Amino acid sequence: MKVNVDGFKRTAVEFVGWGNKYTGIFQKTTYLNHNLAIQVLAYDKEFGCYMPYCTLTVNLVDELKPNQAYIDTNNCPATLIDQMEAEGYMKSTGRMYPSGYFIYPLYEFSEEFLTQLDKEMEGGPVYA
Repeated sequence: MKVNVDGFKRTAVEFVGWGNKYTGIFQKTTYLNHNLAIQVLAYDKEFGCYMPYCTLTVNLVDELKPNQAYIDTNNCPATLIDQMEAEGYMKSTGRMYPSGYFIYPLYEFSEEFLTQLDKEMEGGPVYA
């Protein structure tokens, strides 16, 4: 799914998070150790813009492949993760990493999805 944000087409996904329906877009960057980082911004009807919703990824000690990231299942709704898998944006590797009270799954993102996010970032990041 695509949405228009400030004149730029952005990859989007619809999901239900904590009882509310959202349209989310993505911003790709890296953590300081060069691991993949993806933030989800959700459309806020009250303010009429996309606002930070959650950081999809979590940065743990492993040095990962450029298309891999641990998913923050503690702070991201399962419906968002399920929808991203259904859209073919990412798939589980089956590998897990314990940290604190949680165990985080390692996912691989499709090259097509990551390339699309790179192209979308050429238009600049979305700021609230």
